[in-house]
Amino acid sequence: MPHSSSEESLSLELPVLGPGTRVDVLVEGNTLSCRAARMQGQALYLTVGGNSARHAALCAPGTPLQLTMYRAGSCWEFEATIREWVWTQPAMLVVGGLKSWTQKQRRQEQREPRSLEALLQLPHGERICGRTLDISAGGVSLLLPATESLKIEQPGQLTLRLADDEWCRHIPVCITRLENWLHPRGRSQKVGAALAESATLLETERWSQCRERLNALVTEEETST
Repeated sequence: MPHSSSEESLSLELPVLGPGTRVDVLVEGNTLSCRAARMQGQALYLTVGGNSARHAALCAPGTPLQLTMYRAGSCWEFEATIREWVWTQPAMLVVGGLKSWTQKQRRQEQREPRSLEALLQLPHGERICGRTLDISAGGVSLLLPATESLKIEQPGQLTLRLADDEWCRHIPVCITRLENWLHPRGRSQKVGAALAESATLLETERWSQCRERLNALVTEEETST
């Protein structure tokens, strides 16, 4: 069925969340990885791992948040509010006001989950090392150590490696998305970076060659297994 726009939102009844279902909670610009514990009326009880004291400071009653759950290739979201933080072990976050989820269907470039060593160099010389999460024709998602240096629309140069093999070097990119992730090992950032408009034809071709090489490697690994 054709879509009238590049993104549609469909309001549906709250899907059944079995115990242990992963739910990402975006609050005050930070993403907490939680697990569904139980539903009680229109309240959702979530267990929260990691540094409870740091998380609790973000979760005052009445604070607005966004819940995200992925199921069968779809992204389900809901805007809600925090009811309370319960100091159990593990800690429990109680979210209220749940009536319906929104299923967002997006038409976008295909993103391929790929893990490579990544080096992002910023204009002032700072170098940030991390890993790729996925790669598309137009950009990449990165997992990087938390830093205050990154800003939306900030330019940078990206180098990707696999062990001692450099796959592409100094590709110009622009930061398009920043999410703070809190987890048991500390804090990191999920960063979206798009190929910069200033990228030359040669740089664009090098990016395409990197993706083709990755796809060939994955196909080879799948065939060997």
